This record gives sequence, C-alpha cells and structure tokens, in this order.
Amino acid sequence: MKTICTRVLVLLFLCPLMSNAQELDSAFIKQRAAYFADSLDKAYQNKLWDQYVSLTQPGLIKFLGGKAGVIDYAERLWMVLNQDIGEKVSTQHVLQIVSKDNAWQCVVEKIKEVYYNERKAWVTTYVVGKSEDEGVSWKFVEISEGMLINAREVMRDISDELIIPKRTVVYEDDLKKQQEAEAAAAVKKQQQQQSKKRVAKK
Repeated sequence: MKTICTRVLVLLFLCPLMSNAQELDSAFIKQRAAYFADSLDKAYQNKLWDQYVSLTQPGLIKFLGGKAGVIDYAERLWMVLNQDIGEKVSTQHVLQIVSKDNAWQCVVEKIKEVYYNERKAWVTTYVVGKSEDEGVSWKFVEISEGMLINAREVMRDISDELIIPKRTVVYEDDLKKQQEAEAAAAVKKQQQQQSKKRVAKK
C-alpha cells in the first residue's frame, strides 16, 4: 500500500513538469518556425535566391523543375508584385503547429500591404512548413500572391490536422465603409433601446 501511494505521489509531481516541458517545446518550435518563415520572406524580398531555395520544400523544388526553376519563378513573381503592386509584408505569425511521423508541420499567416490601382489593400496569404529535426529548422511551401499551387500537390504528407485558410484581400476604403456602417448600426441600436426604455417608463 505504501509503495502504491509513493508511486501516485511521484506521478502527481511529474505530470505538471511534463506538461510544462511540452508547453516549452511547443513555444520553442513555434519560435523557430516563425524565425525561418521570416528568413524565407527576407530572402525573397532581398532577392537572395540561393537562400530562398534552401528554405523551400523539396517537393516544390521538384514541382518547378529544380533549383533553376524555383529561382526563375520567384524572380518573375518578384518583378510583378514588387514593381506593380508594391508588395510588403506587414505582419506574420504562426497559426498552427502539429506533429506527424516524427516531424513537425506548421501554417504561417502573412499579411501583406499592397496597392492595386492606387487602392491600398491587405492581402493575407499562408505558408506551410515542415521540420524533420524536432523543430530546429524549417522548409516551406509558399502559397503566395500569384502562386496558385495547392500545397498538398507538392507536400504529399501534409497532416490532415493542418487548416490552410484561403487567401483574402481587404481594401482600405471597403474596410472604412464597413466600419462606418457598423458604427452607424451600433448607434441606431442604442437609440432604439433608449426609446424603448422611455416608452416603458410612461
């Protein structure tokens, strides 16, 4: 009986420690995924194509015909997006991490500030990453503006648990109109509630 009680106490002591360790591991893995996703973006923005390829998933490299194909595609994409619409990443964060077959996978959200026909907009795109060294380093499939490639076509082992949202575009003027409409609706609702209270008092 004494032995059983001792084991129970040991387990009760170790469980919080194991939970804390798992949380620390997840935080570290997210941090590394964010760092490498940022490195991918900086390599792209600064046209450091060798570095960009080194951070790209092998499946995408093969899909585009090898290293030269990735560089050619990225260069043409850069010319269109940076010269025509002034693409600039404003924020980026890791949405999700999951483990599968002794590897880690993630989805990173990137919000880019752009200009379409002199209209300011924010384009939200997503990057799917994979790490095979316990989250220390990452390689990505970038589902960016103009790259209408299904991530699952080039990264066959993507976890079914990963949720990859669709790309969205929000224009500044449309957002302003929406906010004004919501504010007007809130004022109208408040006025109606106050009117009902006055009627009730009578």
